[in-house]
Amino acid sequence: MPKIVFITGATSGFGKACAEKFASHGYDLILNGRREERLEEIKARLEKKFNIYMIPLKICTFCYQQIYNSVILHKILQTVI
Repeated sequence: MPKIVFITGATSGFGKACAEKFASHGYDLILNGRREERLEEIKARLEKKFNIYMIPLKICTFCYQQIYNSVILHKILQTVI
């Protein structure tokens, strides 16, 4: 089973540091943040550096249906790829 972590506030500070740490241990990431361009920068850097998969989400963390759908989409993509 893949190791996946969902982190909010991932574009700076503690959230960004957590993303780096989990990625360094081989976890795939679902990262949430307000700044979409920073999410994309983090995605490119962490995927290249640690050979992990990351889904950037610019969504409200209270939108549980969006989060659920994104996780389901991730699982579907993994079975297709």
